[in-house]
Amino acid sequence: MDDKTSRFPFRATPNSWFHLLWSDDVARERFLHVRAFETELIAFRGRDGAVTVLDAHCHHHGVATQGRLVGEHFCCPVDGLVFDRAGRCVGGARRSTAAGGVSGPAGAPSLRRWEVREQDGMILVHHDVEGRAPSFEVPHIPECSSDRWLPVGRIEWTVRSHIQELVENSVDLAHFALLHNFTELARLVHYQSQPHTFSVTIAAPKLVFGRPRPTELTIEYHGMGVALGRVTRPFPFLNVVTNLPVDSEHMRLRFNLFVKAPRVPVLRHVMAAGLRWHVRHDVEEELRVLEHKRYLERPALAAGDGPIMSVRRWCQQFYDLAADREAPMTSAG
Repeated sequence: MDDKTSRFPFRATPNSWFHLLWSDDVARERFLHVRAFETELIAFRGRDGAVTVLDAHCHHHGVATQGRLVGEHFCCPVDGLVFDRAGRCVGGARRSTAAGGVSGPAGAPSLRRWEVREQDGMILVHHDVEGRAPSFEVPHIPECSSDRWLPVGRIEWTVRSHIQELVENSVDLAHFALLHNFTELARLVHYQSQPHTFSVTIAAPKLVFGRPRPTELTIEYHGMGVALGRVTRPFPFLNVVTNLPVDSEHMRLRFNLFVKAPRVPVLRHVMAAGLRWHVRHDVEEELRVLEHKRYLERPALAAGDGPIMSVRRWCQQFYDLAADREAPMTSAG
């Protein structure tokens, strides 16, 4: 899982929190198979409502634990090993006389249990290539549970790219005019980074439903897997952007859209439908560009391109935590 990808000079999956599933994907006392981080996982919601995520494959024969769900235990369909929600083998092993074979539950290796947080309608999983505990948390997003904010909808894509491309893209000022209908070069209002988070604010007129309107956008990353895009002008709007590494060539990009609820109820449905259409068409050309983009370790940047190299340095901490401790993490450009 820690190999560098063929297109990029870094691992496919950095050490960070990632959005594995929506909360409503996993029903109580049911489990799902999910592909992420170049492996197969199972997600299970117990009787108590808590979600558990485990490696999907038994370490005895490498079989996916999809045979039977017995209460709150998973049963391997080949050798009968039974695993509890902590990933421990608690029974059911067939005896083996082969050298190094499993002789019973005491000799059976556990399934890896992943660190999970469920918040704001998302099931977040923490990935660390060495299995270390999380060094930061993703904060609660108040708009997701506020009556004053209207859920507009969710949009998902599977994209042939690496999540670092999307992170760096958030501060590439030139592309906003070329790919997102800004009518002028975006102006950098603010950029600041700290350990595990950075924020950037840009401003410029943007075509919104055919008319140029003054627009101000703040993008705030928490780790490399969760970003909040907040528009304050021309109207309050939130996009919760999440990136999930699937394998060495693909990521799953998800948008969860919210808008400040209009006071007139009939306008809510009109605004929701219009914004979903606008956001989808605003993004899909950019995704096609990313799928065919070549990653350059030493790009020939020009004045006005934005703090791309600062963000690239910020990203290093999620591949090498020692480098993070040695380097200053705040920059103005």
